[in-house]
Amino acid sequence: MIRKATEEDVSRIAEILVFVKRMKFRPIFQDDVYSFVELQVLPVAKKYIEAGIIDNMFVYDDGIVKA
Repeated sequence: MIRKATEEDVSRIAEILVFVKRMKFRPIFQDDVYSFVELQVLPVAKKYIEAGIIDNMFVYDDGIVKA
């Protein structure tokens, strides 16, 4: 089911985003400091809440938020 994202979903959304960025961009930029030190789930989640980004997102949820 696709539904509007809530603040309870933000940690999972940030986790997915961080994982994808590490998988896709690390081979291109080869910057481990950014990939594994600067890019962290908690700051991304906080940014999504504080900037109101989460208000414009939808998630696919079949018991586990997957996208």
